[in-house]
Order: sequence, then C-alpha cells, then structure tokens
Amino acid sequence: MLLWRSPDGRLGYWVLSVRRNGLAKLLQGVGNVAASDTQLSQVAKLSGDVPVYALKLAVGRTLLFATKDDRLVVLSAPGVLLDEKGGLLSERADAVSDMLSSGHDGAARAYGLDATDAPKGHRLVVSANYLSFGYQAFFSGIDALRFDFSPNGNAAPTWRTSALIEPGKLPQQWNGADLWRALPANAAACTSLPADWKEASALLGKVAEGGDAAGAIGDGLTGPAAVCW
Repeated sequence: MLLWRSPDGRLGYWVLSVRRNGLAKLLQGVGNVAASDTQLSQVAKLSGDVPVYALKLAVGRTLLFATKDDRLVVLSAPGVLLDEKGGLLSERADAVSDMLSSGHDGAARAYGLDATDAPKGHRLVVSANYLSFGYQAFFSGIDALRFDFSPNGNAAPTWRTSALIEPGKLPQQWNGADLWRALPANAAACTSLPADWKEASALLGKVAEGGDAAGAIGDGLTGPAAVCW
C-alpha cells in the first residue's frame, strides 16, 4: 500500500496493490453488472483495454479499482488517477498499468527495495519529507526510514530499522570530527544532523521577523549540527 498527503496534511490518499485472492476473483465479474448498477460504473480504460471501475460508497466517497490476471489495484479517490474532466493522468495511468502487469511500482524502486531482500513479514517505508514536518533542511541527506518486522517462530519477532541516505545531499559528507571536539563534556546523549544551512536559514526567514537578516544566517554556518542532553 502506498500513501500520500491529502490537502489537509494527513495520509489521506492511497493505492493498494495485491495479488489475486477471493476479493480479486469476485471483482472480475463486476463488468457484467456495472452498466446497470447506480453505485458501480466503468470510468476509464488503461493500456491493453483494462477497464477502470468507480465504486460509489457514499456522497463524496468513491473508490477506483482495476484488475488484470492475478493483480488488483484499488485507489482511494478518482483524483489519484483522473483529471477534473475524467480523463486519465498519463503518468499515473502508466504507474497503475505497471502495478497490474508486474506487481512493482516506482516508489519501491525509488526507495531501493528489491524483491530479493523482502522480509518474511511486514515492511514500512516512510519518506523523510513526511516525517520532517517541513524541517528536512536539518537532515537533508536522509531520504527515508524503513522498518522491517519479521516473525521468528516461538521467539520474539525481529525488528530492523534502516535509513536511506543520499550521499550527494550530505554537507561535508556528514564529517562531524570538528563538531565532536567542540561539544560539552559529560553529556547524557548527543546526536548530529547533516544540516543544510542555506535551506534552514531560508526556512527561518519565513517564520521570523526581519526575514532578510534571518536568511543571511546560513552564509556564516557550515557543517553538521549537534544537539546534546
């Protein structure tokens, strides 16, 4: 399942891609009743003449879905795939067609998720853009966090956490040697962040009075930042 922000900032938009199961088999027959059902209608066709159906659940609440062979893709709202006139958004239509044909999606490739190392359990990947609440300038080199949960027989399940790092976005390659020598002694805990001071000062300029002066702070700062407790 892929999730995106809706206009209110919540993870309100989603796309679900699954392999054939009882539900997918049931949905194969919807084309026979779509023409006469007021809640169900065909709204588009993907490449290969794959029909896309709209299922109206309530006022202002409509799902889209499409099936092909052993794949089912469900979309949370018509706007995820269709424009205001009901036409297909070409790039998104191609992405859905790819999911139906191969079961793969562009997001998985972007996050470096290979099928060969998929865990026998659950995997959650969260973009740092969503986690940062607009403050990603303070850890610009971190693109995403991944959490793997795998059952382990009768033993405790296994959790694993990973970070997707983009080296080219790391100021000074996250070299904190000079920073650690300047930190106070005997701190309970310290952490460093590969801050992008240009972007951070621009952010400060938007929220502080005297934006020009705040925006100039980035000109005098370099390297990573550190926080200690």
